[in-house]
Amino acid sequence: MIENVDYELIPVEDKDNWHVRVKTGEYIETVFQFGALKVEEGGEYMNFSYDLVYSPIEGLKEDDLDLQQVVKEILISVLESAVGQQQG
Repeated sequence: MIENVDYELIPVEDKDNWHVRVKTGEYIETVFQFGALKVEEGGEYMNFSYDLVYSPIEGLKEDDLDLQQVVKEILISVLESAVGQQQG
């Protein structure tokens, strides 16, 4: 996933968090917000949560496995970008 191609980060007014809008694929125009990130003991796994803010897809819920995969791919992209900025 590529920022500003496949997804876009949208600042939330008066808050320190961001909404994420999907720009390509099956969930286009769906907006969500990341919640907690938790690295499991041993560092092998990371769990995350997210909240669905808006979707044009009627009845879409956070437990949709395909949506979870898209959110996971976006999270990986965001984390890789953040690490790259810190190292650069």
